[in-house]
Amino acid sequence: MTAYVFTICEVTNPHDNFKQYAKQAADLVAKHGGKYIVRGKPLDGAQGAFEGKLLVGLEFPSEEVLKAYKADYAQILHLCEGSGTYQTAAFPGA
Repeated sequence: MTAYVFTICEVTNPHDNFKQYAKQAADLVAKHGGKYIVRGKPLDGAQGAFEGKLLVGLEFPSEEVLKAYKADYAQILHLCEGSGTYQTAAFPGA
């Protein structure tokens, strides 16, 4: 079954390590057969939880693939420390 990861991001300090993180994260998504389904700020502005933030949505072929991705992803998380706040959750596909 397809699996999804959604992250609400508030990037306040896009330092040099963060730029490395963004590239490596994208490479890991591709390596694990995932794809970006959402990546950016709301089209019409936002209120509440999305105000001033962006959303990243990922789709993976299965929960098993997502678990493998998360194991690799954990190895690069240190690169985004101090760059902002992130709220992340994974969901099963419908």
